[in-house]
Amino acid sequence: MQPIHSGTTGGRIARATLLVILINGFAVAYLWDGYAGYARENVRVLVESLGLPTDPLPTIDPELTETEGPDLAGEMTETGTTTAVTARLGEPALRHGNDMYYFGPAGHLRIRTVRDRVTEAAWRGGTHSAADLRWQRLIGFVLAVVGLVTIVHFVRVVTTRASLTEEGLSIGRRPTIPLEAITGFSVSSRDRDDVVNIEYVLDGKSCTVRLDSYVIKETPAIVAAIRERKGFAPASGTGSKSDRNARSTGGVD
Repeated sequence: MQPIHSGTTGGRIARATLLVILINGFAVAYLWDGYAGYARENVRVLVESLGLPTDPLPTIDPELTETEGPDLAGEMTETGTTTAVTARLGEPALRHGNDMYYFGPAGHLRIRTVRDRVTEAAWRGGTHSAADLRWQRLIGFVLAVVGLVTIVHFVRVVTTRASLTEEGLSIGRRPTIPLEAITGFSVSSRDRDDVVNIEYVLDGKSCTVRLDSYVIKETPAIVAAIRERKGFAPASGTGSKSDRNARSTGGVD
C-alpha cells in the first residue's frame, strides 16, 4: 500500500489566518489608540486650531493627567511668573504668542502670560477623554487575549497531520490505529456529506474516529485506500442523503 500523508486544507488555513489577522490587528489598533493614537489626536486638533504645523507634534507628558491638570492650573496661577512655571513643569511643549502649552494624553494645560507674569492658567480636556483612552486599552487587552487564542488555534491548524501506512492510521496525536483493527465505516445523520466515521476495535473496545475532508485534505484518498486494503465494498457516494444512518462492516454502500 502506498503511504498517504496529509495536512489540512487550504481553506481551513486561510480561515485561521484571516482570524489571526483580524483579531490581532484590531487588538493592536485599540491598544495603539489607547496608549498613543488618541493622545496624539488630541494634540493635533489643538495645534491645527492654532494654525500651526502638526509635523512634528509637540511632546506629550504621560504624567500630566486630567486629574492633576486642574490642580496644576490653580497652582500655576498662584505661582505668578514664567520662571516659576518652568521650574515646576519644565519647558512648555509649545509656545504660541503669550501662551505656554503643556500636553497630557487626555488634555492640555494652557498658561497665559504677559511680560513674564502668569495672568491665566486653565486645563482643557481633549477630544478624547481619559475614559476614552481607558476603554481603548481595555478593549485592546481583551482582544489581545482572544488574539493569543487565535494564534494557538492557527498553530494547531497548520500542524494538523494524518498518515496512512502499513502500520495503520495516525491522526494528530492519537495513537496509531492498526489496519487490522478497522471494522468499517459509518455516516451519522448529524454529519456533513464530507465526514466519514471510521470504526475500529482495540482491546475489545469498539471505537470511532472521525475523518473530515475539511480538516484532513486527503480524507477521500485515505478512505479509498482503507477500503481497498480491507476489501470493503466501494462506496456509492459516501455521505449522500440516501446513506444517512447507514452502518455496515463492509462500509457505506
